[in-house]
Amino acid sequence: VSAEEVALLMRRHCEQPVSQLARWIVGSKVVHFAVQSQTLIPLFQFYLDDMSLRPEVSALLGELGAVLEPDELADWFVTANDWLSAATPLETIEADFAAVLKAARADRFVMAG
Repeated sequence: VSAEEVALLMRRHCEQPVSQLARWIVGSKVVHFAVQSQTLIPLFQFYLDDMSLRPEVSALLGELGAVLEPDELADWFVTANDWLSAATPLETIEADFAAVLKAARADRFVMAG
């Protein structure tokens, strides 16, 4: 969704949603990318009940942020991964975060050379 929509969702739980979202974007705490001059932010990285960041997603961003562009990061979460027996990281993250973290580390190692 757009950054504006995320800020609106955050408004119920945060006094300064635009400022908080901007800090997360500048600090590379959230996956974000531009499409047609609009900043898009995938919702999978938030707990939708309070719009807080999912710490497991943040940990994975820390592993992959140096080797993937923002749009590639978003794709990584929803693309079948050989390290996860062709499941996507997003499908697996709740059931087996350790396996997803290992997959991220393996992919980072392969991509970094």
